[in-house]
Amino acid sequence: MLELHDGPITLREFLINDSCFGTYYEWVRCYENMRLVGRREYFLSVDMEEVREYVRQLGKSRSDCFFLILYEGNAIGTLKIGHINWETLTADIGVMIGDRKMRGKGLSILAVKAAVKYSFEVLGMRKLSGGCASENIPMQKCFEQCGFVKEGNERQSLYIEGKYQDHLWYGMLIDEYKTFRERMEKCRDVKDA
Repeated sequence: MLELHDGPITLREFLINDSCFGTYYEWVRCYENMRLVGRREYFLSVDMEEVREYVRQLGKSRSDCFFLILYEGNAIGTLKIGHINWETLTADIGVMIGDRKMRGKGLSILAVKAAVKYSFEVLGMRKLSGGCASENIPMQKCFEQCGFVKEGNERQSLYIEGKYQDHLWYGMLIDEYKTFRERMEKCRDVKDA
């Protein structure tokens, strides 16, 4: 089973028989969790077996990596490196902190940084992308603090809670990652001195 460690955060491959599946199902059925994720189908009568099949398909996919985010050993959310294109070496990243008590602590930033490192250094990606609703300020800050660059604004393309919102697109190229990584290492060296 694949595990990525970065400080208090562990990204663990999320498999269909994972003991945390029931918790994940609760997260995806929670309105507050799903409202800005863009998975409107979860507000409908999606049963546990349909969600289980979604996780099963991700587990078999050669173009997706699906992780459970653990903080100090406890499941707090999920992260997906998805739509991996092995020809163009591109992928996208999506994250959900399902445990509402764990939001606002910078944990999505740690999880995304671990996924970015894995994507570039292990998977050999050339570019990563991600997006979020314009009202999802925490996700915008997460992308920016992880070194992503805002690439676009798809105006009024999302319909959330009775109003249209922009869809913001972020990206990071391998060279930007290398520069970001060097900058972070210098900051760490200064702290340790």
